[in-house]
Amino acid sequence: MHAFDHYVHCFVTLNTSIVEGRKIHASCLKKWFSKFERYLKEDTSLYIRKPNVAPDTSSFNFGDPDRKLTLNPYITMKECENFSGSAHGFAFVDFNTILSNNILESNSIDIIGHVFEYGRIDTSEQDRSKHKMLMHLQHIQDIKLKVTLWGHNAYYMHDFLVSNNNFALIVVIVQFAKVKFINVIIFIS
Repeated sequence: MHAFDHYVHCFVTLNTSIVEGRKIHASCLKKWFSKFERYLKEDTSLYIRKPNVAPDTSSFNFGDPDRKLTLNPYITMKECENFSGSAHGFAFVDFNTILSNNILESNSIDIIGHVFEYGRIDTSEQDRSKHKMLMHLQHIQDIKLKVTLWGHNAYYMHDFLVSNNNFALIVVIVQFAKVKFINVIIFIS
């Protein structure tokens, strides 16, 4: 959840008969946020009555590419006691789908794979947030993808991999990854 000048933003997972497991961007004016704050907790399932779903015009989408949920004073929420769905809201994309260029660059994706190899941190930029580490993730079907981690994520992962380099299989989940296609080369970060 992120608060900006006049809005509070968060990302939720929708589980309805139409859009099972789809992530969606939710925003709320700060003046109305106190009405919803107690419900917006991690690992909480909610019933939302009278939801306001509007077109999402942002340039990069963390969830549903077409819509966002706007929390307004006409919405009522109630906790759901018996939720049955993905507890963590992951929507994993198969490596073959990525390699076949079937992902929109404006959407985020979730991927899972084990670390096949990794490199040193590239510190050629002065700004630490632009330092990067390349690693290869391997899918269970033996398909490999190159993934770039940036800034503190690169340092955190590199330190973890170096200190746990005992030939154990390390599985990584990358949530909200961005895919870019440049000259038929796939970049994931």
